[in-house]
Amino acid sequence: MKIGEFEEEAVLISARQHFPDQVPVYVKSDLYLHGVESGAYKSDLYDDTIYVSTEYGYHHVMVQGNLTSVKIGIACILLKDEEYQVIYDSKDRYYVAVAEKDGYQFIEYDVFLKQVVATLKKLTENGDE
Repeated sequence: MKIGEFEEEAVLISARQHFPDQVPVYVKSDLYLHGVESGAYKSDLYDDTIYVSTEYGYHHVMVQGNLTSVKIGIACILLKDEEYQVIYDSKDRYYVAVAEKDGYQFIEYDVFLKQVVATLKKLTENGDE
C-alpha cells in the first residue's frame, strides 16, 4: 500500500467501480498527521523520508537548485449522492486513495490517519530508525 498524489482520472475510474451508486469527486489533500511530534520519519506507505512540522507531512524536493520542503499530497475521494450535491459534513463520505498492486483501494479518512501514524518510525539525527 502506497500513498501519494495519483493520476486523477485513474483514481476516479477506480472510485466509480468501488462506489457505483455514488458520484466520486477527486480532491487533493495534504498529509495531516494528528498528534505526531516534529521530526523525521520513515513509513512503509511512502518512499521518501517524511518530515513532520505542525502535524503536516513534508518531503524534500529540488526547486531551481534549492532543496525545498513541500507538503506531501494525498489523493482523496469525496462521495456525493448526485453531482451537484453540497456536502456540509464529509464524515463517512471522504476516502483516501491508496495504491495497491491490483489498483486503488479507498480507506475512510479517519481510519487512514490512524493507520499511517501507526506506520511511522522516527529517525535519529543520523537518519537511523
